[in-house]
Amino acid sequence: MLTQLRGFVERSPGLAARVRLKQREAINKRTGGRFRVLAADSDTMDGLLLTFAVADEVHRWRASERYTILLAGVQKRDGRLFGISTAGVKDEGLLWAMRERSLELGAIRDGAYLGLHGDRFTWHEWSLPEDGDPRDIEAVKAANPAPWVTVELLRERFESPSMTEIDWRRFSANQWVQRSEVDSVISFPVWQALADSSCRPTGTVLFAIDCAFDATTSAIAVAGYDEEDRVCVDVTDYGSGTTWLIDRMRQLDDAHRNAGIVVDAGSPAGALIPRLQEYGLTVHQTTTRDFARACVSFTDLVDRDVLRHSGCDALAQSVQGAMRRRLTDLWAWDRKRSLSDTSPICAATLAVWGVLTIGPVTRAAFLERTSV
Repeated sequence: MLTQLRGFVERSPGLAARVRLKQREAINKRTGGRFRVLAADSDTMDGLLLTFAVADEVHRWRASERYTILLAGVQKRDGRLFGISTAGVKDEGLLWAMRERSLELGAIRDGAYLGLHGDRFTWHEWSLPEDGDPRDIEAVKAANPAPWVTVELLRERFESPSMTEIDWRRFSANQWVQRSEVDSVISFPVWQALADSSCRPTGTVLFAIDCAFDATTSAIAVAGYDEEDRVCVDVTDYGSGTTWLIDRMRQLDDAHRNAGIVVDAGSPAGALIPRLQEYGLTVHQTTTRDFARACVSFTDLVDRDVLRHSGCDALAQSVQGAMRRRLTDLWAWDRKRSLSDTSPICAATLAVWGVLTIGPVTRAAFLERTSV
C-alpha cells in the first residue's frame, strides 16, 4: 500500500510539493497529518488517535478486536472508519456478522446494489443477487461499478483457464459462498485418514519454519521417516509473531539429530535466515520454484497414501482452509488468499521437501547420508 501511495505522490506534482514520504508513512508538510499502514497485529493499534481509517479485506478478519480498536481510535477524534472487502464465506467472520446486522436494520437491495444509510453506520454492497446468473457478464458488470472494470476485462477473466466457478462468483460477482463450496486442495477426510498418533520420525530429521504473509503467526514443522519407511510430518510449535522462532529452533536443534532447517527464502520467514545462520544452524533455502515443487510433492504423497502425521490441530485447521495460487506450470500454497493460516501447512510442506530432496528419497539412503 505504501508503494502504491509513493508512486501516486511522485507522479502528482501538486501532491509531491505538499507530502513528505518516509519509509513507513506519508506526512502533510503543512499540517503534520500522517498516513500510516499498520500491521494486522492488534498490539500495534492500542492507543491510536485517528481522523480516518480504512480496514482492508474485512472478510478475512475472524475476530472483532482489531476493528473495535480502530473504531475507538476514530471516535476519539470524531473521525470515520471505512471497511473494504470482497465477499467471504457465509456464517463466518466479522464481515458476515456486519452484513447480517445491516439486513436486520433494513438494508434494501436495488439490482446489484444492497444498501443501508444510517447516521452512524452505512452499508454499501455491489454484488450479483443470489438468484442472478454468474454467466451473465453484463449482470456481473453491474456488480462492478468501477469504470476500469470493463465487460471485456470481466469476459477475459471468466474465460481464463485458471478461473474456477467459486473464484468467479466470489471475487468477480462478489457473491458469498458456502464453506462446502470452497475448493480444498487436500480433502479433509483424506487428510484425517492419514493421521497416526504413534507417528514419529526416527533417526535424523529435518525441520522447517514458516510465517503467515503478515508475520502475525509462525510454525515449526519436523519430518523424517518412521519405522515403516513412510514419510512422517508433524508441527512441533505454532504461535503468534516470529520473535520466539530462533530460540525455539536452537532448542530443537540441540535436542535432535537434525540435518538442517528448510526456509522458503522468498517468504516472510526468509528474513530470519541470517539470524539462524548467525547461531550456526544449517539452513536449506528454497526458491519460489522449489517451493512450488515442494507443494506438488506434498500433495502427491497424500494422494499415494505414503504420508503420515500425528493429527496436530494446528496443521489440520491449516489444511482445511489452504488454497493454491498458480505459478505458470506449477502451483504453491497461497499465503494471502487462503481461508486459514498457512504457516503450519507451508512449514510441513517444506520439511517434507527437505526429507525428499536432502534425503534422498529412500529412508535407507537418507539415514546413510545424514548419519554422523
